Amino acid sequence: MLVMNWGRSQADVNGKPTVVHVDTGGTFLVMGPNRAKELGIEVKEAGKGFHGATETTVYKGLAKRLQLGAAVLENVPVGVLPTLTGHQDFVIFGTNVLQQFLSTLDYPGGRLILSPKGDAMRRTRHMEMLPRNRTRVPFFMWGDHYMFARGAVGEHQNLNFFIDSGLVSLHPSPTGGLQQAAFSTSKERLLEWRIPEDEAAKNVIELPVPLSLGSLKQDNVLIVPGEVGTSPFGGVRMDGLLSHAFLKEYAWTLDFENREYVFSVPR
Repeated sequence: MLVMNWGRSQADVNGKPTVVHVDTGGTFLVMGPNRAKELGIEVKEAGKGFHGATETTVYKGLAKRLQLGAAVLENVPVGVLPTLTGHQDFVIFGTNVLQQFLSTLDYPGGRLILSPKGDAMRRTRHMEMLPRNRTRVPFFMWGDHYMFARGAVGEHQNLNFFIDSGLVSLHPSPTGGLQQAAFSTSKERLLEWRIPEDEAAKNVIELPVPLSLGSLKQDNVLIVPGEVGTSPFGGVRMDGLLSHAFLKEYAWTLDFENREYVFSVPR
């Protein structure tokens, strides 16, 4: 079992200490071209892709070694995006790394917990480290790493939410300071959910009804209009994108063997 504290650089790529960011909208490793060069990763063009809603050329490479604390992965696929420069010059690891383990992003506890899959004793020890007030939410996967689960906006039930922890959209909070948007959807969906048109036209909206994932429910979340919700996602209707500002209230366990999230709620 690996227990890794947020903010402590216990990762390295190809033997070089590297600060990495978790983003479940990503695959294995994703970085910009300068980082790939610094880390000794050879790349070749692989076609077109997207960074958020921005179309860009995508390059592919291979990291010989990714180490997260005591966990070591070898021959890790790397996606290189020219848009990851400047203030977005991050090295990201995504769903496909988490998928190798029983993984917990313990936001309140500031921990990343990784345990081997298929080991009942280690699974028990892993779960014993978490609060016992738990909610289970089944999730689905499309393609190699896209995760989605059922949620609700107010009384509108059985919606499909793309679970992508990488949404970064900060706005002034009504209570002071900054508040991160937890959700993104299209203007068309907002109007379907009877959000007034003048509200739906804003760049950021405080949702007047609860936002739910399974039986988890939060009030007064911020949402931003976006592309998710305007077209099918891999043949599945996708109603919105749920992100970090919602998920950070819990210790979020991703159980890929049973295809369920376990949200442990601190008392």
